[in-house]
Formats: sequence, C-alpha cells, structure tokens
Amino acid sequence: MADDTRVGLRATWRRIRAARELHGSWRHRAVWALALYHYGRWVLGMRATPIRWVGNKLYGLSMTIAPVITGVSLDRQTRIGGQLHIIHPGMVLIHPEVRIGERCGVMHGVTLGTSPSNPGVPVVGDDVFIGAGATVLG
Repeated sequence: MADDTRVGLRATWRRIRAARELHGSWRHRAVWALALYHYGRWVLGMRATPIRWVGNKLYGLSMTIAPVITGVSLDRQTRIGGQLHIIHPGMVLIHPEVRIGERCGVMHGVTLGTSPSNPGVPVVGDDVFIGAGATVLG
C-alpha cells in the first residue's frame, strides 16, 4: 500500500481511469466511489492552503451524498492498494482506518470496521476476496 497523499493530478487521473478500466464502464457506481476517494486523497496532499480548503469543502459536500448514490462509504483516510474491485456496490461500509491490500475484491453488503468489544480495525492483505454480506470487525 503506497502512500498517495502527495500525488499529482495526472497520477490521480491515472488511478481513476484504472478503476474505470477494472470495472468496465463510467456508469459503474464503484468507479464514482473510487474517483471520489482518489480525489479526496489528492486534496489531502495539496500544498496551496486556499485551494485545499475549497477542495476539502467540495469533498465534504460530495461525501454527504456519495454513499446514497454509489452505495459505497469509502473515506479518504482509508488506505487501499491498487486495483480495489467493488464488484456490486451497495451497502459497502469501510471504516476510515481500515487498510486494504493490492488486488482485493469486495462484494455487496460488506462491512469492514470496529466493534465496541474489540477495538482496532481489520487489515486486509493482498489478493483477498470478501464475499457478499461479510462483516469483518476489529
């Protein structure tokens, strides 16, 4: 999992295009969820404070409606490896502190997060497939 908080706009655009190629179409809701994620990571790395402020406001506004439209709640604080494939977006909830490795697949109805009795968050390795309805806590 590479640190992508200091990537340029071109690298961010390449990651968004790679997500589109992986999912097959711009109409796929997971592409838009991943595009918003990559945009949020890009904004975090901006150096120009006024532009970063505006970018953060746009990101925050988008994140209020994105889970409803895309079916995926993926915060920019989450660290994901390349080629995250959200096969059927819908009720996919991922805690901001979760770490996801390279080439992972996630089906619909998946929750990755914490529980009150078991603090901490999951760390998902490389080449992992998480099936429909799975809940991975702590």
